[in-house]
Amino acid sequence: MESEFHGLIVSSRGALSDSELRDVQEFVEAREFTLAMETLCGFLVDRRHHVPQELFIRIHSLCERLDDLDPYLLDSVKAIVIDTTSPAT
Repeated sequence: MESEFHGLIVSSRGALSDSELRDVQEFVEAREFTLAMETLCGFLVDRRHHVPQELFIRIHSLCERLDDLDPYLLDSVKAIVIDTTSPAT
């Protein structure tokens, strides 16, 4: 699970600041994976970052394996996903 979170953190560069990523990393290192995910999603939602579809897929995949994660949080992240596959208008 730690390696998957590491990949998620790397994928989140650009969407989150270095400081925010360090906060998430601290929870991962403490093996507090649910808190790490809640923190990452909270940063994305609170700051209304646009989330690339690929990043959301990674988040969703990890969320499916975490216990006690508020499903509303994942829905909130899904609401700010941007479609990077369609041409800009």
